[in-house]
Amino acid sequence: DSSLYQKPTIMTVVEFPYTDSTGKNIYKRDSISMRYSAPSRQGRGKQQSSFKIKENVSPSGIRPGQRIMFSSTTPLRPPDTSKIRLYRIHDKVRTKEPVFFRADSTNSRNYFLVNNFEEGDKFLFIRDKGSFGNIYGEVSDSSGFYINVREPNSYGHLTMDIRNGNGNLIVQLMSQKEAVLEERFLKNSGIADFPLLEPGIYRVRVVYDINGDGKWTTGDFSKQRQPEPVSYFHQEYQVKADWDYTEIWDIGELHTKPEALKEKKDQ
Repeated sequence: DSSLYQKPTIMTVVEFPYTDSTGKNIYKRDSISMRYSAPSRQGRGKQQSSFKIKENVSPSGIRPGQRIMFSSTTPLRPPDTSKIRLYRIHDKVRTKEPVFFRADSTNSRNYFLVNNFEEGDKFLFIRDKGSFGNIYGEVSDSSGFYINVREPNSYGHLTMDIRNGNGNLIVQLMSQKEAVLEERFLKNSGIADFPLLEPGIYRVRVVYDINGDGKWTTGDFSKQRQPEPVSYFHQEYQVKADWDYTEIWDIGELHTKPEALKEKKDQ
């Protein structure tokens, strides 16, 4: 009866199974007020898709050799390259180039743009509606962005010359808040090189990887196991653009975190 179901509010009676206090299954009845709300609509009367594509391209530019990744929250199908255009920009002249993609072998939600981007290059990337889509049939909207490949001298470069180590070592480059940014793996001693660093403040520490599993192993009271030792370099590094520095670090003696670094972290 359309005169009934078109009302904004309908009182209904619902019957449902219920277990009483004696454990017996019986049926109960209750009334429910059902209210109809028209769904919100966007654009031209069509509901907007929640499917989005994200790129790891910063407005400030990308590193030389950086892979450009397109990702979503759901598994992707191969990009439709007929709806994608890539232009190399030189002296305000645009030259169209072919685009090449490769699926991420470890994550079905990612695709990589594998064109060759060299330092100093500038590109314009344009994707039309439907160029990306997931396995459920949802497609992306149109979008575009510039790709600027920064020169190496816009970054800093830190080299740690590790000496007198013993066994497996993990040299970790960290932010000032001690988030691990990069790692290098050494045997006894060697060079831990950290090129193309964004200007900022960094810390360095070494993990003595006793069990050789490639990560810091915590202690375990039930197994009477101590955590793997960690040694901190005694200072922070203020990395600047076009900054190149080499530090010799003798790790034969274990160095705990300096009090100055502890105080800065607490602040």
